[in-house]
Amino acid sequence: MLGSEGTLAAGRTLVKLARNHQIGAMPRRDGYFSVSTLQDHLDTGHSLTLHCRCGRSRALSLPRLIEIFGPDFEIVANREKFLGRFVCNECGQRPNQITLGTPNTPRW
Repeated sequence: MLGSEGTLAAGRTLVKLARNHQIGAMPRRDGYFSVSTLQDHLDTGHSLTLHCRCGRSRALSLPRLIEIFGPDFEIVANREKFLGRFVCNECGQRPNQITLGTPNTPRW
């Protein structure tokens, strides 16, 4: 799920930003930035939350995820590998959903 700042398209998150805004994500000609790797998500201020079928959820630490998977890891392209690393503390099942949170305040 994405807020009004982004849309999920072809395995990448597109975030509309001010024209002169400097960011670590790859700029595109249409004024959007391509956000796909863990490092991109960290640089843009996104948050990641895992959700289990039992209703529990857990916010994830992007710096810790980068230590585990590496900065160039793409969650959407490797969804099953990513989700396979986690187990719910409450029910023991694997999480079934990842929510991407966008920053609440503009960064320009």
